[in-house]
Amino acid sequence: MIWLFAVGLGCLLALPVSAQDDQVVGSVSRLQGQAQVVRAGQAAIAVAQGDDVLRSDRLITLENALVEVLFSDGSSFTLDENAQVTIAQYAPGAAPQGLLQLTRGRLRSRVSSAFSSRKDSYQVQTREGVMGVQGTEFEVIAALRETSVIVYSGVVSATSLDPAFPGTQILQPGQMLSIRAGEPMQPPVQASGLTQAAAGMLINAAIGSGGAQAIISGGFQAFDPTAPALTRSDQPAGPGGTQPPPPRPPGG
Repeated sequence: MIWLFAVGLGCLLALPVSAQDDQVVGSVSRLQGQAQVVRAGQAAIAVAQGDDVLRSDRLITLENALVEVLFSDGSSFTLDENAQVTIAQYAPGAAPQGLLQLTRGRLRSRVSSAFSSRKDSYQVQTREGVMGVQGTEFEVIAALRETSVIVYSGVVSATSLDPAFPGTQILQPGQMLSIRAGEPMQPPVQASGLTQAAAGMLINAAIGSGGAQAIISGGFQAFDPTAPALTRSDQPAGPGGTQPPPPRPPGG
């Protein structure tokens, strides 16, 4: 029996990657503007509301766009304009595991109780850090050499991926922090205690990436998943008053 188990496991591991990555994990529950999906070995194609979302899909939103993905377990995320995310792993079973790789832009996520049985079983990874959660609601903004995270409910662990400045910080509801490349991690701060100027500095890089601030007039703005995407006139301009740069090419 051990031999048969080993043979079966070997056959499973030998399956082509494409055969393991075509699993449907959710669908596009909301779309505003234009978005694209990139799948292994295929060119980018337009996304439509109601489309299936597969494990390993890379979703890309264009300017003034927003796409919401609803997973099979009830978890969801909303990707703001000029953003890219890859669903690297998603399995909300007995040993749940979810991994979203955010290359650029703003992602707001609501995690169901399916991930509450394992600590950090649902993760959002950027170039600078990894945010691990169980069941919670939070936002991650990936910009050039900086990642910002804001927690609305539950608990999030933020870990730096910079080998020169390792560390992990735990964020409670209403807290936020930024992980900056080449700098030590700082403790989280209460979003409600920030002035508008301080909050703007904290996620200044996010403004340049097309994401909107979650701090309004020094107060903590609760996440409303049903709110429409911000229009260009509603969003601050990038550094120096310029518009945010175009999205990086896939894999960039």
